[in-house]
Amino acid sequence: KTESWENISKIHNMFSEPPESILDYASGHDLLNHRDCQWLKQFMTGSSTLVEVIGHRDYQGNIEVCCRFDNGDEEWTSVKEILRDGDKDDRIILEKYAMKEELRKGRVWSHIRGFWLDTTQDLLCMEDRSNEINLLRQHLYNMYKKNTEKCGPNDEETVILGRAYKQSNDLEKNGGKVKLPWHLYYKIQPKKYRKFVDITGV
Repeated sequence: KTESWENISKIHNMFSEPPESILDYASGHDLLNHRDCQWLKQFMTGSSTLVEVIGHRDYQGNIEVCCRFDNGDEEWTSVKEILRDGDKDDRIILEKYAMKEELRKGRVWSHIRGFWLDTTQDLLCMEDRSNEINLLRQHLYNMYKKNTEKCGPNDEETVILGRAYKQSNDLEKNGGKVKLPWHLYYKIQPKKYRKFVDITGV
């Protein structure tokens, strides 16, 4: 039986998912918080989830952020590791922190220039769009319900609003826009949600 020493970073590059023996050894020897082994955590059953970035620092030429997890733990993690190994939600949390602290403008953040992913901003834009569509959908439903109670289910505006609400359910998946006559279009508040609505005839 052949035995050899392997660098943990080499193992990271060799496997898309580490062997169970590596996970067991790292967990059993309390290595998961070591800077070179933190990428293994995402493969651990019952692993904690990143909920917030609460600080950042320049550590030996690398930018690290202080991550707070859903189990209450806090630890410093390389930004490059989050961008390389983190999931979509991790990258969105990191991007929100960078935007809040205006870190893109700072000299300290230039250490990761070229590594910062434009796709992270794209993910954030997609999340914002999804939230806006959900709020528009709720707004249309409330308009539909209110008009139904006031004028009945067969009222012309009730039918139009019901149709618009159904259309809003497909916006995120299929794109397109909700169709409303002008007098209902101008009842959509706040105004920014109107970008998902086209004015049409009754």
